[in-house]
Amino acid sequence: MANELLRELGNPPPPIDPFWIALEMGWKVAYDDVRGAAGMTYKIKKKSGMKYAIFISDKADLSFPEDTIYRRDRFTLAHEIGHILMHPKFEWNQIADPELDSKIEVEANWFASRLLMPDYAFQSVMDLTATSVMAKFDVNLSAAKKRLDKLDERIKERLTQEVSLFYGWQQEHIEDKSLFVIPENDFKYYSEIFMMEAAAMAEVDMELRICRHCEDVLIRDWFGYFCVSCVLYDI
Repeated sequence: MANELLRELGNPPPPIDPFWIALEMGWKVAYDDVRGAAGMTYKIKKKSGMKYAIFISDKADLSFPEDTIYRRDRFTLAHEIGHILMHPKFEWNQIADPELDSKIEVEANWFASRLLMPDYAFQSVMDLTATSVMAKFDVNLSAAKKRLDKLDERIKERLTQEVSLFYGWQQEHIEDKSLFVIPENDFKYYSEIFMMEAAAMAEVDMELRICRHCEDVLIRDWFGYFCVSCVLYDI
């Protein structure tokens, strides 16, 4: 449902602004005391239809940096938008069933994650590290890590394919193959290091350049645009 909303709004570039979205939808957003919660939404019945007033807690924990608090508020607002669109039949502030309450809270969190960090905005291998996601989408690190954990494997494969080809070509030109033997128990640890190094070293060219010799896709590294098939730089 987050994808549909963003599509209606023209797939805006990151960082997605949930305050702007609420304004576009005609919903009121204000800071107030929400009795210990991070946020709360009220339904207001009008002759013209249902209106919504979203309140974000004004009792921020000042032990956190300002940017952390602001990012949390952004996620809270996106979460409340999720309730409005996904759970319109519920009275969110009066649910007595703990299991149901937990279920819709998880759904609203997932909606917020998809709204602030949509699939279409993952466009580079740089977007596969949590610190880059945090900066690009203006979310806290914990939210960035959870989004990457749940990111569609097809997106990860698409973004890493060209870098993997380049990395494989480098391996072929190093005689000591033992350098690339990774203990099975440590594979996840080393693969994460590789992704961070690969993200810093090379990324898929956003303009999708094509090799003029073989028409394969070029990748970009520190030295220019490289064709894996021709094993040549495109000058």
